[in-house]
Amino acid sequence: TAISYGRASSFASQCLVSVSGNLYTNYLPCSEVSSVESETHDVPQVTAVLSSYPNPFNPRTTISFTIDNAQKVELCVYDLEGKLVAVLADQIFHAGTHSLDWNGKDDQGLAVASGSYMLRMTADDQVASKKLMLIR
Repeated sequence: TAISYGRASSFASQCLVSVSGNLYTNYLPCSEVSSVESETHDVPQVTAVLSSYPNPFNPRTTISFTIDNAQKVELCVYDLEGKLVAVLADQIFHAGTHSLDWNGKDDQGLAVASGSYMLRMTADDQVASKKLMLIR
């Protein structure tokens, strides 16, 4: 499996990551993006795939992820300032595809404002992120 990194032209801090043809978005400080050219690194395997539907959403979105072995998975929602909004999961999941809903509320049960949020999944020392758009 190969991972390619490249800098997105419209966002200085957005890094597009291609894993075996699937495109993922990660947000990194500009200093961590070495160039606009692609770099390829071999990795043993991809352990997680992350998606959400619908996106944009109102009032809820279904988040799906697939993992290839039993492992602890943490799914968190952050605002664009990096503040933790909600912890959706922090537990061990068995191998396979899993789904859960986010209802657009924070950990205190309060509805969050319309806007963009980042969904971050940590599994088996790998991190995947996805931009979520809530429209009220």
